[in-house]
Amino acid sequence: YENIKKFTSKGWWNINVVRVDLTDEYAEVGGLMSSKGFSDRKPVSKLVEENNAVAGVNGDFFSFKHSSPFGAFIDNGEVKAAPINSPDPYPTFYLDYQNNADIAIFDRAMTIKSLRSGKEAVIQNINKPVGEFNFITLFNKNYGTHSIGNKYHDDLVEMVVVNNVVQEIRIGQPPIPMPQDGYIIAIRGGAKIHILNNFQVGDPVELNVSTTPNYENIKFAIGAGHIILKNGVPTNSNPSLIVNGDQPRTGIGISQDGKELIIATIDGRHTSFKGVSLEVFGGIFKDLGAYNAVNLDGGGSTTMAIKPIGEQVKLANLPSDGGERRVPNGVGVFSNAPKGELSYIKVTTDDTNMFINTSRRFSIKGYDQYHN
Repeated sequence: YENIKKFTSKGWWNINVVRVDLTDEYAEVGGLMSSKGFSDRKPVSKLVEENNAVAGVNGDFFSFKHSSPFGAFIDNGEVKAAPINSPDPYPTFYLDYQNNADIAIFDRAMTIKSLRSGKEAVIQNINKPVGEFNFITLFNKNYGTHSIGNKYHDDLVEMVVVNNVVQEIRIGQPPIPMPQDGYIIAIRGGAKIHILNNFQVGDPVELNVSTTPNYENIKFAIGAGHIILKNGVPTNSNPSLIVNGDQPRTGIGISQDGKELIIATIDGRHTSFKGVSLEVFGGIFKDLGAYNAVNLDGGGSTTMAIKPIGEQVKLANLPSDGGERRVPNGVGVFSNAPKGELSYIKVTTDDTNMFINTSRRFSIKGYDQYHN
């Protein structure tokens, strides 16, 4: 971890950086989210603490109304949120099980089929309550503890599937506990007729989800807003997603040799720190040693929390809202090192100043070679 301050013609830059050595067998990068699902948004510092990470930043752009990330979120080969289906492609940062990092535009195919009727339906979203629920959406425990029910619409159809069998088909009823060994298919509007006509209680069903790249080979993936650095050249890949001007930013970059991840935030909307444009942020990543990079959600969401050795989780940056925004997901950095032999000790005191007739308390901590 490092903090970098630079003075520019527009004022100060306050940059916080975490570098991850992907060749280190004990260094891991993965997802941060609440154990209760995306709908239980939490501050980044809380997510770092609860997930036992050593550092973390906020994640994908998200819906304030439904607390769902815009893009993909894959953790340990499980699709917790599907890649977005949009005319303007959103990039995804991902890391496979061999610690190869890349940025790609994901494709996906998702269907559910009744083995009784032989009819199938196309699923548009996983854990994303997009629009007015006019597209078939799959919800599971990664979204929240309860289903959507009639929270927003009195005509929402919810087909409850447990262990690949339709248990119930509900219309406009209150939310129910999310099945732990299954999921709920939700739909309203004209498309609901296809579900009601072709699926019945007791039907065995087959769920098929595929992505390109293949999610089964992916250790971690998170949706992003723009490619801001491509092959060493600052860029802006998705102008339709408007986050123009000098703003607080969060991003993740990959070195040219693929051996290092660079996770960075820059503060803005502050009396001293004004933020930067996407193109300038891409240039900052280049200066930090990245060859390719994307931006994550920024603005009031931009947050970095770190957990120094032997200390509690603390904020590294200055969130522009004056405090941490609650977010549905994030990027976490973890240490999986084993406990080793005593390597060094640190002695600290409660006050570095000493005066006659006073006392001071000393704390001694021992650490192994992995900094446990």
